[in-house]
Amino acid sequence: MRTKLPKAVLGAACLASSFTILGLGAASGGVAGASNPVCSPKNITSKTTITFWESASSGANETAIQALVKSFNASQSKVVVHDVNQPGGYEQTYNQFLSSLGNHSSPQVMFSDMYTVQGLDDSRGVLPIATCVKDTGYSTSAFARKATLQQTVNGKLVGLPYSASAPVMYYNKKAFAKAHITSPPATFAKLETDAAALKKAGYSDGIALKNDPWWLQVWTGMANKDFVNNANGRTKRTTAVAFNSSTSLSLLTDFQNMVKRGDAASFPSTGTGLAAFDNLLAIANGKAGLSIDTSAALGEIANYLPLYKKTVTLGVAPLPKLSGEDKYGVQPGGNALYITSTDTSAQIAASWEFIQYLDSAANMATWDKATGYIPITSTAAKTATIKNLWRTKPYYKIAYTEIETGAATDASAGPLIGDYYGVNNAVSSALATLLNNTGSSPSGQLSTAATNANKAISAYNSTLP
Repeated sequence: MRTKLPKAVLGAACLASSFTILGLGAASGGVAGASNPVCSPKNITSKTTITFWESASSGANETAIQALVKSFNASQSKVVVHDVNQPGGYEQTYNQFLSSLGNHSSPQVMFSDMYTVQGLDDSRGVLPIATCVKDTGYSTSAFARKATLQQTVNGKLVGLPYSASAPVMYYNKKAFAKAHITSPPATFAKLETDAAALKKAGYSDGIALKNDPWWLQVWTGMANKDFVNNANGRTKRTTAVAFNSSTSLSLLTDFQNMVKRGDAASFPSTGTGLAAFDNLLAIANGKAGLSIDTSAALGEIANYLPLYKKTVTLGVAPLPKLSGEDKYGVQPGGNALYITSTDTSAQIAASWEFIQYLDSAANMATWDKATGYIPITSTAAKTATIKNLWRTKPYYKIAYTEIETGAATDASAGPLIGDYYGVNNAVSSALATLLNNTGSSPSGQLSTAATNANKAISAYNSTLP
């Protein structure tokens, strides 16, 4: 479903302006009173309850976030956080948030897909985190530069990065041994060769290829090429895609050729719960020897791996490069934390207290260990929790290294797109057609994806004031 600003959201902009007059909302520019800026903890003068929307749909992630909320509530007496899980995932939660701005049912804090930041900023329904940073002297210097650049719109930090992930290769070391593969593939050309070897060794699917549109975005960034125009939406608003390139065409052609040869099997990118991991279950069930998926699946994998210990020895490796010149690492995926702009100064201050708690080094490390997300701050990476995790299970560090590799550029930090899901869905549809109808044209599908994505961008931009 394409996301655009409905009339209710435009109405929320007016609501935010009315809160400005009262000195209560985001547009107050950090001024809640003569002595207490809006995010100051001094504004919490009595017990304050806030609602937190999260989309941690899988078992390991949901258990971990609930534990952190419970821990925060027990750690102090002024703020009570009411946790609400949104089982529909990021896109549904984002759409519900936009709708909630018009009927006064918004949560005070939300974690949302970090790539919805442009749309959230456009909605005027979130308080730029830059306001709280200024109000309280909070330092963001420990955060990975790619993550903070990704959350920066028009020079201001809109969301505070929280969960970061990167696509990695999951493989079965026993399958590799049977196929006489001595090391995981570092290049896409070697990935294709290994897929054929796995198929020959008896793994019917070769590699389980998940049709995730994120892959196109990530590989584009690894080559330091923009996904959309206007410096990935950072010099001015995105008006068209830039991914219709020779780099993308080569990638999609290679994907389709692997499926054509029978060296790879196509798996959908959608699904909740275990259905989201059908590609990984293909490894567990001996049908595939390798797949690409988010590092955030590690927590769920850890829960189920003991059931397959006789047939699977887990290996994790970095995403293979399309070219040896791809030296910019991987852009972060995951989510960021946002504060609703139309709340009282007490609720905003309480929300900021909660967000700082979640992003503290010790609590971020606890979350990352439980889920497979990476420590997005250098302070969390230095905790004993993460050091011990990386020492005993070094594959948990793979995604961290991918994100830390290379400079933070407009391309490597990822795009700013108002209708991110509209663009994402256009790529997803074309990719699914390409891999499930191997007679379709890669150049034709890439062109179709670009055309439909541009329509989504244009339609979204037309709704803006």
